[in-house]
Amino acid sequence: MQIVAPEIERYLASLDPADPLLARVAVEGAELDLPIIDTAVGRFLEAMVLATGARQVLEIGTANGYSALWLARSLPADGQLLSIEIDPGRAAIARGHFEEAGLADRVNVMVGDAARMAYKVAGPFDLIFNDGDKQHYGPLLDRLVALLRPG
Repeated sequence: MQIVAPEIERYLASLDPADPLLARVAVEGAELDLPIIDTAVGRFLEAMVLATGARQVLEIGTANGYSALWLARSLPADGQLLSIEIDPGRAAIARGHFEEAGLADRVNVMVGDAARMAYKVAGPFDLIFNDGDKQHYGPLLDRLVALLRPG
């Protein structure tokens, strides 16, 4: 399902030269058949971090780290991204990408089921991106809202 018109996606893509690492990680995600975000959503996440001045971000569903790269590279130098991934192999792949991007000091990947791990982390977070198991969206909503900073 296409959410953003192709003309708009092309325009957004033209605003910023392609990042070779992001491009490679996107291709890798497709090859691994991971349901990763597209470039337009990546730019939206980047804009959300910048517009909110986020310093602490929580992501549910790391996969191979594609969306986390968009989030982490937008954080200030002292910002932190905590990402939860259920699959240890995917978490390891993502960690390698963060290291390659020079963002390993900003990203911590926890391995485990987000339905449980969300109750083991402490907020507040300035921004939360839930891109994990869609069946957990409803059950996790109250907990994730409780982890957000006021305002």
